[in-house]
Amino acid sequence: TDGGILLGSGTDPITALGVMSDSTFLVGDGSTDPVIETAADARTSMGIANHDDIVVDADGIMVIDSQVSFSAYPSGTLSTITGDSTTYTFVLASERWDQNSDWDGTSTFTAPVTGKYLFTGGIFWGNATASHDNFVTRVVTSNKNYYIEQTHNVGVSTSSQGMFAFSIIADMDAADTMTLTFDVSGSSKVVLSFTDTYLQGALLH
Repeated sequence: TDGGILLGSGTDPITALGVMSDSTFLVGDGSTDPVIETAADARTSMGIANHDDIVVDADGIMVIDSQVSFSAYPSGTLSTITGDSTTYTFVLASERWDQNSDWDGTSTFTAPVTGKYLFTGGIFWGNATASHDNFVTRVVTSNKNYYIEQTHNVGVSTSSQGMFAFSIIADMDAADTMTLTFDVSGSSKVVLSFTDTYLQGALLH
């Protein structure tokens, strides 16, 4: 067959395959004659997952729709969360995005695979008094606690407000979790967090 492939065969001296069309593959199974399959069928035969969400454009730029990434923030002002040394775990019930659905919609990110994860965010706090003297923020993971802001004796004025920003890279194993906590001490439980507070995360590698 002109343009075809000739195979040795146990039944006939030669078996001729027709001309292969575009985007087809010759696939064997280790026992019978190989066959011509489309790309989709060949992936199934070879046990390769079909990831249609991976797109590479003509400039070599790759977009992966299911790449781990999320951005979460409070649904409203978080009132009277700390101030008396209470350690508050942020409830961030609103999402700007959550690719791969690894943020639980409240307080916890769960790593789907082992890797290095980037976490960034900002805590916008308010209603602190002059007696509040210790502000501690932590990114809490299964492997390690990261102290991202620890300010002592700040001497803030009555009803003051401020913002702590952070960025860390954490090593996480599959099924490890991450939460964001905040505690203020020195006076009563009146410190709040505004809706501008946010937390974002993404898998780096």
